[in-house]
Order: sequence, then structure tokens, then C-alpha cells
Amino acid sequence: NPTFPFLWHSLKARDAIAVINAFYDSRIEEYGTDFSGIICDQIESKLDDLVTRYHGLQSLKNLLMYKIDSSRDKPSLNPAAYKQQLFDLRNALNNQYDESHWPCAFADLILNNVINSVNEQLSGFCFTTKNLYRNNVMNAPVLLALSTCGSASLRVTPEVVHAMRQYKSFDPDYFEQAFALTHQMIFGLVNS
Repeated sequence: NPTFPFLWHSLKARDAIAVINAFYDSRIEEYGTDFSGIICDQIESKLDDLVTRYHGLQSLKNLLMYKIDSSRDKPSLNPAAYKQQLFDLRNALNNQYDESHWPCAFADLILNNVINSVNEQLSGFCFTTKNLYRNNVMNAPVLLALSTCGSASLRVTPEVVHAMRQYKSFDPDYFEQAFALTHQMIFGLVNS
């Protein structure tokens, strides 16, 4: 939706869990536990529709389904595997574009201030500082994902939305993959 860009990407994971749990509980209360499988299937169908449009929400969808159906696998990725996969994504992104095409200055100060406030250990394997003008493109989806998990305090202001749009439009696949990968890693670290 052009009116509310990044609405789904900025949804806090805790809020999404609360909504899914409340909806699931209300359906169980109305129809009974015998229908839990059907209710889960209906919820999953709606979430799949969302993931079709926003691929980066796949890990969040998997977490939500795990929350209402504990027989599912919890999305997780150990930090070492995350770091390697993110490195591979960034390397492919570096090799794909000429230097002159990279957007770089959008919300630079805001993003850097938020990145600097992230836990040092988490920051060390989530963010890159090596690529100078490419850093914002590479770090933006990671920062957005961390903020939805409560690990970064990024406020979604008009300037941030504009910057995120620029960075996502530069390479939508990278943005969605880095976002989902970060969610998957954080969800694996959190005991909820």
C-alpha cells in the first residue's frame, strides 16, 4: 500500500504474536479444540497471502504458526550461520551493481545513531561498516528487522520510510532476504 509503506515490515513481533494468539483463542472458544487444525490452516492461508506479497515476513509467519501449533518448528538460525549467509547475500549484492548506482545518503544520521545504540555483540555480526557508501543499503533491512524484535529502537518516521523505500527499491530481493534472515536468527535466540 503506497499510503502505508513498510506497515507490515515494521510490525512488532510481540504485537503480531498477541494478535494471532487472541484470534486463535477466540476461534477455539467459539468452535472448540476439535477444529484447531482447520483454524490453524485458515490462519496459515491468510499469512501465506501476506508472505506472497512480502517475502521478508516468512520467518515471522513461521514463528506465528509455531506459537499456535507447537508441533511446528520454531524458526531459528545460529549466529554463525546467520553471519555467513548475510555475508554471502552482501557479497552477491556488491558484485551485482556498479558503484555509481548505490543510494547512500538517505537518513544516514538516523540509521547510524540507531545502529550505534544496538547491543555491541549483536551489532558486531549484524551490521557492516566496511563498504562505506554501501552500508546503508546493506544494513537497512537488518536494522528494520531488529527493530521489530525489540533489539533496536528505530522510529518509523517519514524520513526513515523514505530511506527504506529507496534502499528496498535498489534491490528488493536482497532487502526481503536480509530482513527474513535477521528475523530467523533473532527468533532462534529468543526463548519465547
